Amino acid sequence: MEKRSFTLVELMVVIAIVGILSATVIPQVIRSIDKARVARTGAELKMIQLAMDAYYADTGSYPPSVSDWGRAWGADVGLVDRGNVVGGHLTSWNGPYLKNWPIKTAWGDIIGCGAQGAYYIHPPIGWINRDGIAGNDYWIHMNPYCVRYPPQVAIDIDRAVDNGNAGSGDMRLTGGVPEYVYFYVGEGTRSW
Repeated sequence: MEKRSFTLVELMVVIAIVGILSATVIPQVIRSIDKARVARTGAELKMIQLAMDAYYADTGSYPPSVSDWGRAWGADVGLVDRGNVVGGHLTSWNGPYLKNWPIKTAWGDIIGCGAQGAYYIHPPIGWINRDGIAGNDYWIHMNPYCVRYPPQVAIDIDRAVDNGNAGSGDMRLTGGVPEYVYFYVGEGTRSW
């Protein structure tokens, strides 16, 4: 019995079919993975927003940003660990408000700034605000030079959690490419 092998033409046909399948399937898989990462980021932003609202309900103020009390960029501000609560908030703190503080973004590790987590609670800033009163808005911030996320994905996150308009709504994008992401938490005074 003679053993028959594939001819060159048959091998070329199989290689062409595999190439066509790869060219159509792989981009769809990558898009699905990116959609899942955007959804995770949106869920984390909303989860932190709700935790900060609960903190505010207990203490009468949002937590100070880590820069206000000498901690690293992206550190827990007292939403998880009572040891991170500062000032007069300690007596009325009734947390934890989050199970864990997000350490990495959906795209991976911290890449700079001495960051300890994926998100930074931004203190009130005057140049972006919702009510026209400068200095009383609290934002969750993602800095593309500190934590990993692709530059083009910021607008996708905006579409997932807000209105897709970089200059209005709960999410603001600024800084060109890559974009700095700011997600609105609420209005409050500094009282710590």
